[in-house]
Order: sequence, then C-alpha cells, then structure tokens
Amino acid sequence: EGQLQRTAGLRPPARSVAVAVGPGGTLPRPGPASPAPPGSALRGSALPGAALPGSTDGSGLVVLPVGRRRVARELLLAPPPLLVLALTAISLAAQHGRLGLALSGGRLLPPAGLGATWSSYLAEWHQVDGGTAAPAPTALAVLGVIGAPFAAIGGPAAAVSLMLLGALPLAGLTAYLATRRVRVSRWGRAACAVAYALSPVLTAAVAQGRLDVVVAVVLLPPVLAGVVAVLRGPPPGARPSSWLSVACATALALAVVSAFAPLVHLVVLVIALAGFVLTAAAPGYAMRRALGLFIVVLLPLGLLLPWPAVVLAHTVVLLHGVGSRVAQVRVGVGQLLTLDPGGPGRLPVVGVLLLAAALLVTVLRRRRAVLPGLALAALGIGVAAVVNHLELPPLSGGTPRPGWTGAPLAVAACGALWTVLAGMARTVEGEPRQPGRGVRATVTGAAAAVVVALAVGVLLRGGAGPLAAGPTPGLDPAVAGELRQAGTAVVDVAADGSVRSAPARLPSFGDDDLAPVGAEPQRLARDITALTTAEPAAARAAVADLGTGGVALLALPDAATAQRVRTAAGPLLADGAPTSDGRPTLRVRLPVGGAVLVEPPLSDDATHGGGPPETPGAKGVTPIPDRPPTIAARVSAGAADRLLVVAGADEPGWFATVNGKPVPVVQAWGHLAAVPVPAPQSDVRVDRSGALRALLLVIEAALLLFTVVAALPGRRRADD
Repeated sequence: EGQLQRTAGLRPPARSVAVAVGPGGTLPRPGPASPAPPGSALRGSALPGAALPGSTDGSGLVVLPVGRRRVARELLLAPPPLLVLALTAISLAAQHGRLGLALSGGRLLPPAGLGATWSSYLAEWHQVDGGTAAPAPTALAVLGVIGAPFAAIGGPAAAVSLMLLGALPLAGLTAYLATRRVRVSRWGRAACAVAYALSPVLTAAVAQGRLDVVVAVVLLPPVLAGVVAVLRGPPPGARPSSWLSVACATALALAVVSAFAPLVHLVVLVIALAGFVLTAAAPGYAMRRALGLFIVVLLPLGLLLPWPAVVLAHTVVLLHGVGSRVAQVRVGVGQLLTLDPGGPGRLPVVGVLLLAAALLVTVLRRRRAVLPGLALAALGIGVAAVVNHLELPPLSGGTPRPGWTGAPLAVAACGALWTVLAGMARTVEGEPRQPGRGVRATVTGAAAAVVVALAVGVLLRGGAGPLAAGPTPGLDPAVAGELRQAGTAVVDVAADGSVRSAPARLPSFGDDDLAPVGAEPQRLARDITALTTAEPAAARAAVADLGTGGVALLALPDAATAQRVRTAAGPLLADGAPTSDGRPTLRVRLPVGGAVLVEPPLSDDATHGGGPPETPGAKGVTPIPDRPPTIAARVSAGAADRLLVVAGADEPGWFATVNGKPVPVVQAWGHLAAVPVPAPQSDVRVDRSGALRALLLVIEAALLLFTVVAALPGRRRADD
C-alpha cells in the first residue's frame, strides 16, 4: 500500500508505491499475467528488466517514491512528446519557406471559406464546367468539420495548412499510438513511428500539395491497427462491449481516408477480408468478429453518401483520388522498389532503407509473425505498379495520365515497419532465446542510421515542390457581388494552361472532383483554345458560346494573353478589374445571366443547330438575373416560340412549369437546358429535385451520429 514520506512542510508529500520485483531487483514487463501496479507512474514497457532505484525489504517488494519530479520526468521525457517535438522541428526546418495559414499549389487548390465549403457540399447542383448535379466529394464535409475550430483564422484553409505543416508529427504520433498493443519497447515503437513519418511518401505528398495522400498516411496506421483488433478481439481484461467501439472508430477513420483516397479504402478492405479468412477467431468471439468486420466493410460507405456513386461510376476517382488535376508521369520499377513515388519533395532511393530493415529483421528473427507485414508490403508495391501502369483522363477532363503511387506505397511502408515490429516483439510467454547485447546494439545502431538518413532526406528536399504560402487569390469584391446577383460564372485560365469555371469566384478545392456532364470540359477547353489562337471569327464564336453558358468573366494568366484575346474577340470583350493577385480579367459584353429569354428567330436557331448571337447589341436576348438551378420569372406577353435558356448543361433531373403546369425541357444550342415559353404572359419556373440527395444526407448524418457515439469509450466498471 502507499506510504507517505515526511517533508517538513517544504513540499507536498510524495506518493510511494510498493511494486513486486523479480530476481536481482528488476521490474518485470507488465503483461496479461503481471499487470502494472495501480498508481505507479512507471510503465514496464519503458524499463523492461531495469534495476529499480528503491530499496527492497527482502520480501520481493521495492518502494518507489512517485513525486512530482518523477511524474514530470516520465511525462516530458517519454517517447510521445519527444517524438512530436523532434518531428515538428524537422518539419519546420524543412518547410520554413512555406509557413503560413493559406497554403496552395500543386494538387491543392485553395480551400473556400467555412460557409462556402458547407454550401458546396450540401448543394444539389454546382455551376462548375457548365453545371452538374453530381455529388460533391465528402472531403468537403471533412474540411468543414476540421475547419470549424479555425473559423476565426481562415476556416478550412487554415486547418489544411496546419495539417500539411504538421503532417510529420501527426503521422509519427498516430503510428506510435497504433502500435501500443505490440510487445516492443516504447523507444523501439517510437523509432519505427519516426521512420514512417519521415518516409519519402509523406514528404513528397506534402511538397506536392497532395492532401489526399497526406490524410491517408496519417490515418493508415490506426486504421490497420483497428482492423487487426477487430479480427483478433479485445485484449484480456477489456470490456466485453469494446469490440463495438473499436469497430466503429475504425470505420469512421476509414471513411475519412476514403473521402480523400478511395484506393486506400479498397486496399484496406482486401486486407480485412483476407485476414478474416486466414485467421481463426478467439474462443467465444466469432459472432462479434463477424459483426465487427461487417461494420468496418459497410459502415464507411454509408458515412460517405452519396459520394460512393461517383467513385463507382468513374474509375478515375479510384485511381487519382481527390484533388486538382496535374501532370503526372510514370515512375520506374526501381522507384517502386525503393518506395519512391516520384516528384519533388523526396530524396531518391532513401526509402529502400525501410524495406532493407524489414528484410534484415526477417532474416535475423525468422518468425511467422513477420509474414503479415511482408504480405502487406508486397500488396502495396503491387497496387502501386498497377496505378503506375493504368492511364485514365482526369474526372474534369484532360489527357490520360497514370495515377500517383504515393498512396499504395504508404501501405507498403506500413508493411515494412509492421515486419520490423513483429520481428522484434516478445511473445506473451516469453521467448527462450532473446537477442544478445551485440544484436541489440546492432539493431539500435541500424535504426538510428535509418532515422538519420530519412531526416537528412527531409531536410534536403522537403522544402521543394509547388506547395507555397500566400494570400488566396480572389476577384474584385464589387465584381464578385455583381456576378453572384446575376447568377453568372467565371472561367479561370491558369498559367499552366488548365481551364476551370466556377460560380462568381475563382476555382477552389473540390471543383475538379465534380463529375461533369457529357463533353462540357472539352467544350470549355475548345472555346479557350479558340480565343487564344487569335483568329477573330473563331474567337467571336467562342465568346458567344461562353456567354450562352452563363460565363460573364475571363481570368487570364498574364497581360500578354489578355491583350491577344481581347484583340481577337474585338468588341465582345472589355477590360475588367484585376484579381487580388494582379491577374487581368475580361468582361463578356453579351447578354449574360443565370438564364436568358430568347426571342424568334434566335430561338429557332437555338433548337435547330444554329449558333448563338455574336454581336454586343443583339436584339431578342434578355438576361434573367437569377441563380441556377432555380429560375423563376414572370414573362410578359410576346411572340410565340420564345425560349427560356438556363445557363446549365442539359442532364436528367431538370423540370419546368409554366403557370403551374409541367412542360417538357428541351435542349438549346446543343447542350443547355431550355423551356418553351408561350405568347401570353406566363410565370415560368425551372428547378431540379433535390429530394434524393436530401434523403441521402439525412441517412449519412444519422449514421455519423451513431458511429461517433458508438466509438466513444464507455465507462469502466468499478472492478476494472
């Protein structure tokens, strides 16, 4: 029992704890048969077999004084805080040139504000690339959640920037915590966690703005640990209901990973199903094991609704993940075998150290426990080879290109370090032959060399890449307000030649992950190409096509391009207010609105293959300042065969009424939704039904609430 020491009133009394010791005054490692003593501030995993500083009374007990200094020393000098501190220092030293709360570049478009992010996620229709009713990626909801605490300093943009700047310590901490059930010393676990965080996959993903891979790398260790826990069952002495909290927490983390990198989700499901088939259930745990696997496999799909429909319909999302489209080239076989995903931000070849460590431990230990880790590493490299070989066009259009191998190579890195931990772990009963001091010294030195080499690679190359800090570019506030009121869009032409459209703003994160309608991206790219070729007839036709699609503003990369485009288009374009980063803009001088009322004979041309008007003062086109998808207008009496054309691509789901009666939706100018308007005065309404999406979002919210509540650890019993 605890004893109180006299302190003469100089300080609060220290707590002393009686602890059973082994032969020679050593502290045995706590395990199922020897639990750690209650109230002790020391953990056996930190000091296995270490001599105790207390005095023994000859009965196998030793008195350990547990005062404030000892508690502070055990907390501050423990592996977790030192690990986080070291990785934070390395990250800041490598990324000192991009410190800020508004990072963008590479595959990361600037995230929108908190309100705009939630609005985009909840919207049933998006005015992007001609308009689309495709579901927004669930990654926007994740950014909305993590951005809420940072609303005062930038919202999602600040949260994403802090995540990228702190990716190394986050990955190291999650990897360390995920291995808490492995019977390896805390310093050994910390070394593996640091090696994982410094792997070339993570540093390259950060440097290239690949938020999808960063999220996957950070959450992959706890997801894999959760899958293993579901298959093996709770540890001895755990609550009987802990399997449900573990399964739900794993499903929640897996859903977050899948929201950014669905390929990793697929790989984890393969691992879970293979583990379920190849391993036997613990006694009395078969039913809970099956239910836990059911939760891990199916619950993430419900938490992602309705985004899985896009992933199933467009294989490229599975291959490329979430993020803006960028140029991508294949990597060599040697890079795959050295866990090198390619691109800036990583030191070549250094990743081979992780695989070398796994092979060395396998040869030295020769244990069956290393086989799952080796299989996982082989699976990750195999999937990376497939991703590297397949070429598909991006979701938002462009030339076919392979996927980035970083996500599957992160799985391979987990497998390599799993092998190392499994090879060095002690069994429950204790092995008859433990490594000698020479072997332990060799392993310690090799681990230190690997960590130092990886850290040097991060310091040398981690600051490279397109990711940079800077204010988020935006439109002139007055111009943006005018465009919002008119329901019109902006076409952004970047310096690299990529073309995107967005509603009354510059493109933001998630726009490239909205599945477009038909050939709308190709149509937009064709119009911009016609504008930049400086051929007057083609340029005027392109401006007219953009105007009928609701585009009222062009943002161009430089003044030379703007001058060339303006000269080619003539009076159809006029100079506009520059963006906040100084880029020139051009206004479309045609009747442009969220919808337009077209009079005959232009309405006949719209439905019979004719082109849109190409003169600024064209009669017979009246803009309707309303924002799609809901257009409501009272049309005065006029000619018959008039047409109300919505600035949105024609796709299933549009419906219209005239004076409360349903009317058919037709196609105008080959790609826009339109409604015939009769000659008498009429109330015309065009809209889309969002009932199905609303229902799916309600189901998603209900499943999320259940998952969060079920994942919370329950109250411990009094006898625990």
